[in-house]
Amino acid sequence: MYYFEKDLDNKQGYDNTIPVVAATREEANLEGSKQENGKHIIQLDLDVPHEYIPSSTPGHAHLVFRQPVFEEDYYQVLRALQKVGIIEKGYLNCAEGRGQTFLRLPEVKKGDTAKITERRKLAEAKRALETNTTERENLLKALAELEKLA
Repeated sequence: MYYFEKDLDNKQGYDNTIPVVAATREEANLEGSKQENGKHIIQLDLDVPHEYIPSSTPGHAHLVFRQPVFEEDYYQVLRALQKVGIIEKGYLNCAEGRGQTFLRLPEVKKGDTAKITERRKLAEAKRALETNTTERENLLKALAELEKLA
């Protein structure tokens, strides 16, 4: 729903005494959270550093706030987001079980895990070659096989 506030650009901070009137989209300078069905959409005026990272799933994304918070507060936020359907119950359960949340790196797409596993094996083999010359022959063979797969 759309609204107009005549003093929007002139105020210092938030002032709930200034009237806000309903308006058409063309006449509006505000969008309200309350919808015609009485429910609210979640709108946030973000005042901390953050990143919006589109997901490989259309219409989904990762939102990262670079504002550290205490663990108890973090889980309170996660539980509230799960309660209203913003995050899945499984994501919350996994976070509680692991003691933190995890997101794919932006460059990592679904289905990349097998390739990354092979790259990790390759990197491990290279590190081993650099530090352990007694197994050099076996590692060179393994490295050659891994490079064929990469």
